[in-house]
Amino acid sequence: MFSKSKTPSKTTNRSGVTLVEIMVSMFILGVGFTGLFSGFLHTRRLAQGSIYQNTASTIAYSYLEQLKSVEFSSLDDNPIIGLMSEGNDDSLNVSPTPTNFTTGNNATDVVNSFTIDINNTPSNEDDDMALRVFLYLDDITSEANGIGESRQIVIRYEADFIAAGYDQTFTNVIRSIRSETPTF
Repeated sequence: MFSKSKTPSKTTNRSGVTLVEIMVSMFILGVGFTGLFSGFLHTRRLAQGSIYQNTASTIAYSYLEQLKSVEFSSLDDNPIIGLMSEGNDDSLNVSPTPTNFTTGNNATDVVNSFTIDINNTPSNEDDDMALRVFLYLDDITSEANGIGESRQIVIRYEADFIAAGYDQTFTNVIRSIRSETPTF
């Protein structure tokens, strides 16, 4: 009648994880998420920098296209007027032709400076882009080589901006040739 009570066996299977196992897995997940988050931040910085670079390039190419369409004789003026920027009348000052268009000549370059509010936040100057445009016009007319009245148009532009908390500078040079004979 009396039954013997069973004592728990020392080989009882207990399912679950220990505190050490949880801490190790949390550490591994933390390292993984930190790397993932760092990758997202880097991607954001690259994307934001691309927006600023694209804006600077668009503005420079806009000036180049306008210079290709103005009256040819006005290419010898300084400043060149009759251009448009952001829907307003604009002009560009011409710099003397340097020996190297990529670096220019700090002693003689004439800077055309602009501040562009990329994010349309007038109260926040930290997201503005400082754009410097240098215009060079080189007379490449050469009757000996059969080249009529022609000008090489070179625009060097530099953009300073802050993208995702990092100061960045972008420089580029674009060129075109304009002749007195229309080239449509």
